[in-house]
Amino acid sequence: MINNWQPIDTAPKDGRPIDLWVEGPYYPGGHRFANSFWFIHEWDDSETPEWRTMFSERVGVSFPLDGKPTHWMPIPAPPPPPPIIQRALNALNAAPDVDPAKATRAEVAALHAANLAAWAILTEGRDPPSKRRAETSKETKDAE
Repeated sequence: MINNWQPIDTAPKDGRPIDLWVEGPYYPGGHRFANSFWFIHEWDDSETPEWRTMFSERVGVSFPLDGKPTHWMPIPAPPPPPPIIQRALNALNAAPDVDPAKATRAEVAALHAANLAAWAILTEGRDPPSKRRAETSKETKDAE
């Protein structure tokens, strides 16, 4: 594994997320905090900037670190997607890059075909929900 840890004094302080290595009484030997960032209290000049880590990105909750950051590194790239997901992404990426609101009929048809191809890959050929709903609706009307 490549060691990308760099001294903390070289860390970016522009708010972008990074990983921090923190040492302190609660972390014997140190602890890695993922998705940490330099936080400036914009609403209160009395507070000094500080390193924080994300508790929950979904709701935007962060908290200050207990300890002293000694090193940082860029957030590593995520692992590649599973092969089935990659095949579906490839099918979607084959569609034309157009603005759906301004697309021609042929471009809309190509986008639809790419979506159906991705659906077929992910569901191993099962019909898409829109087709199943249409068939269910027809069966309901026929039963009446």
